[in-house]
Amino acid sequence: MNASPERVRQARRFMVCVLSFALSTVMRHDALHAGDTLSSRLQAVINATDYKHAHWGLCVVDHMTGEVVYEHNADKLFAPASTTKLYSVATALDALGPDFRFETPIYRRGEIESGVLKGDLVLVASGDLTLGGRTDEQGRIAFKDNDHTYANGNNKGELTAPDPLAGLKDLARQVAAAGIERVRGDVLVDDRLFDKAASTGSGPAQITPILVNDNLIDVLITPGETGAPAKVTWRPETVACRVDAQVETVAKEEEPSINLRTSSGNRIVVRGRIPAGRQPILRVVEVDSPAAFARALLIEALHAAGVVVAASPLDDPAADQLPPRDTHSSLSRVATLKSPPFSENVALILKVSHNLHAST
Repeated sequence: MNASPERVRQARRFMVCVLSFALSTVMRHDALHAGDTLSSRLQAVINATDYKHAHWGLCVVDHMTGEVVYEHNADKLFAPASTTKLYSVATALDALGPDFRFETPIYRRGEIESGVLKGDLVLVASGDLTLGGRTDEQGRIAFKDNDHTYANGNNKGELTAPDPLAGLKDLARQVAAAGIERVRGDVLVDDRLFDKAASTGSGPAQITPILVNDNLIDVLITPGETGAPAKVTWRPETVACRVDAQVETVAKEEEPSINLRTSSGNRIVVRGRIPAGRQPILRVVEVDSPAAFARALLIEALHAAGVVVAASPLDDPAADQLPPRDTHSSLSRVATLKSPPFSENVALILKVSHNLHAST
């Protein structure tokens, strides 16, 4: 039998808490037994009564020399689950630093004449994990206990308050401020920063340098009066996604049942029932092509900012239309989105155990 996603998340949090407590205990032993060897201090923690039911596996390596300074069951197999996020996040912090900020630029390829860009706009994906879509008024990255990436595994998923398209809208306004009123060419998304891969665990499956709303469509089902259709809304709203919803509001004592499936590429079919009087239920659908999704949303943001784009948001330009990767610096930058400090991403990843961001 498989554990429910909620129980798995609780177990992950418990493991993180246990590890944190153990580390703090080691630090207390450091203070009390400063003259002891590292081995004896660690062994004292492992043998403590509080941990008599625990299974420990440790391998401590000198970061500078590569020397193994302590090991305990280092050759045994364990199922560390999401505690491994501590290592991937620590590695990223070591490489980037807590104050690192992602910068996502848009370049123009072509000249501007009387407000008309005779060429293309190129957004170059930087690996920004939120692309401005979770940044609150204080410049921090917002999160909820029950992140939307886990919404399909339970009925407790929550949406954050910030607009998931805020970053793209900011970029679009900058393009307009750069004097571009019309784009005769195309709008391209360069997602070649690293090769695509598969994520691990639950949540979105595609690892890619371009992420808008975790590359998900959020579908929120709100009950009406018993017997009436439920209200179904989704975000982000885009011509690249159509929603066909038929959900009935049933008596409050009935159990909810919501089913989503995709059809004909960009069509989401929502069927089911939801009890009257209960909280809305959130479900999510992962997009097939993150780059095409981001491109469509950017074109729509440009239109909203007063920039007319000849290209259709429903097209999916071929990769060979992109400029060579080493030529971006020779193009004119017309917009830049800077992320909050990386420490904010760390808080999001570890607080909600965000699989996609940790894998990225």
